[in-house]
Amino acid sequence: MGESGMKLLFVASIPLEFSHLRRPADEVRTVANGAGAHRAAAGIDEALTSFRPDVMVSMGFCGALDPSLKIAEIVVGTTVFAVGRGRIGAAATQ
Repeated sequence: MGESGMKLLFVASIPLEFSHLRRPADEVRTVANGAGAHRAAAGIDEALTSFRPDVMVSMGFCGALDPSLKIAEIVVGTTVFAVGRGRIGAAATQ
């Protein structure tokens, strides 16, 4: 691991959503899995077979569907749900 010591997994629907990220080779992985919760879950499950992140970040353009959100506004979830598994935990907050 590099200076940060943290492994990150970014999840989005399409590769374009990652275009602004700088990726150190071994510390950051991206999963572009297609739209929808089932595809997101499948993409994450596949990524976890070969990579164990300290943090997963679900990101993308879907916030653009809410007219109350502004460009580049960040939405932080407080609960994590897994498809078919229900609530699996609370998200870390600071």
